[in-house]
Amino acid sequence: MKIIHFVPSIDRTSGGVGSYMQLLAKELGKLCELYIVTANTEHQLQIENAKILYIPCKISQYSAMKKQWNGILDDIKPDLVHVNCCWVPCCALVQKWAQKKGYKVILTPHGMLEPWIIKRNYWTKKIPALLLYQKAAIKKADCIHATAESEKQNILKLGYNERIEVIANGIDVDNITIKDNWRRNKNILFLSRIHVKKGIEFLLEAVSSLKSPLEGYTITIAGEGDPTYVSSLKSRTIELGIEKMVTFCGGIYGEKKWELYRKADIFVLPTYSENFGIVIAESLACGTPVITTKGTPWEELNIYKCGWWIEVGPQTTKEALIKFLALSEDQLKEMGCNGRKLTETKYSNKAIALEIMNLYKTLDGNKYSRKQKHLNYSKWIYVKRILWSFGKLFFKYSPRIAFGYRNTILRLFGAKIGKHVHIYSSANIWFPWNLEIDDWSAIGEEALIYNLGKIRIGKQVTISHKAQLCAGTHDYTSPLMPLLRPEIKINDQVWICSNAFIGPGITIGEGSIIGACAVQMKDAEAWGIYAGNPAKFMKKRILKEK
Repeated sequence: MKIIHFVPSIDRTSGGVGSYMQLLAKELGKLCELYIVTANTEHQLQIENAKILYIPCKISQYSAMKKQWNGILDDIKPDLVHVNCCWVPCCALVQKWAQKKGYKVILTPHGMLEPWIIKRNYWTKKIPALLLYQKAAIKKADCIHATAESEKQNILKLGYNERIEVIANGIDVDNITIKDNWRRNKNILFLSRIHVKKGIEFLLEAVSSLKSPLEGYTITIAGEGDPTYVSSLKSRTIELGIEKMVTFCGGIYGEKKWELYRKADIFVLPTYSENFGIVIAESLACGTPVITTKGTPWEELNIYKCGWWIEVGPQTTKEALIKFLALSEDQLKEMGCNGRKLTETKYSNKAIALEIMNLYKTLDGNKYSRKQKHLNYSKWIYVKRILWSFGKLFFKYSPRIAFGYRNTILRLFGAKIGKHVHIYSSANIWFPWNLEIDDWSAIGEEALIYNLGKIRIGKQVTISHKAQLCAGTHDYTSPLMPLLRPEIKINDQVWICSNAFIGPGITIGEGSIIGACAVQMKDAEAWGIYAGNPAKFMKKRILKEK
């Protein structure tokens, strides 16, 4: 499968989304042909097993963004598009343009639809964004990917989209070394993006009220963020009288980051809101217990006895630190080993990549969902159908060789026709506006293109005489049998032989041949030869060398 991920930024300073993409790509890129489309940045993360493509992502660069994004879609012809993040206009735009071309889109909000996030700048930013583009993007996404059940429930409360799948984030557990001892180093660690959302003030206030029990301890604050906000935190440590206990060490990466995790006695993330919190999983994988809040989905800290899952605020943070201080080194070790076991069991990058891949296959294979709304035709569609009933006469009664003339008629009615396309006059095309056919392809005599849904035909494709492509069916689970319109996708260099039937929602892989009178009701793999009713794989198609 070809998968395109769109990420507004994979800069190391942009927060967890870039890190998520870095971790996911390492394993997902082994399971599919993975492309990441993003903006070019100065401090780009190194990402394995994916091809990185760049487009402008600022709204001021609208025309260039649209042109380059559509060009990427046309070149790659992905099976699915996966959009990461909300609120940024470019995310909604690339989703809209992809869906306009007939591609299914998965949207991963990465916690950006959580109540705390929505409340921030609600009237000045969130409401205008919802009205202009964000609500529509959420509603129209073919699937929303949540990273925790709590995130799913919060999205459901918005009421925009019920097509939600829960798959957690993953970490590269196999390459993370657990600490070799749990002797107290008297170090408390915060490591994440320095942002007001993270609740760092709660940690500082808790520490200030525990100066005596924490004597000799160092509070390490690691991460990058807005310099003004970092400066305000430093000033706050002076106000609280703990400036000598707290060290701000900036962004830490690579092996130095893992050393920080392993040297820490406890990891604290007193955040208001996280959809997942990759840093929590990383700390647990290193064998370091965690204190975090119910703004994260990490109830498992309590269940697996590897940390504390607390209410948001300085008092609860203080209480958790007191419990941590009361533990023996043996108890710390037990908690650390429990945390490591949890990450190995549930959050291995390999396991998460497989879950993501299964979701892709389900969406790609299930071209129409029983949950989807049964779409009715608009009044404009009925008008176009009436007009086409007349236009079809000019198409049908045209000279056999007038291919360019017929292509022009189809284009006038909304079809997307490439160069050197041959469509014979006796071919029966129901809705030209639902037809896309690329360069050097042909539709033979008396072929039936029943394109109630979109039919996309690639380059150098031959649809032989009397072949039938049926992009329409009925929901037989409903007593009313409402109409469904799942699209058909025929990839490059395919030959659909005489009298063959291609069913609704089917994808024919590049270079495949569907034999005469075959009935294809399942996707065909690339470069396969299929025959029979129902059609079955017969052998590989091997081209002769030139």
